[in-house]
Amino acid sequence: VSPKNQWGDEVGGTIAFANSVELSFPLIDRIKLRGSVFFDYGMIGRKNLDEIKRMSTGIGIEWITPIGPLQLVFAKPLNDKKGDDTNSFEFNLGTRF
Repeated sequence: VSPKNQWGDEVGGTIAFANSVELSFPLIDRIKLRGSVFFDYGMIGRKNLDEIKRMSTGIGIEWITPIGPLQLVFAKPLNDKKGDDTNSFEFNLGTRF
């Protein structure tokens, strides 16, 4: 999987950096329901990290169920480009990383 340039060619890099900042807070303690807001960013390039930059922000809800955490995440790309494959909703059930 690789991002594409304005001509539709796949591009990539030899160096990459990604990070995330998240603020998590309790919504309903007795049922272990939490909310979160986040900001994700990453850079990739062949010679330096300035070649491709992407950022997103969003909100999430997490419920700790008897079978593991259930997460609903809503995200918004901040600087997506034509040809980017973006997702605005994510559903997860299972182990946390």
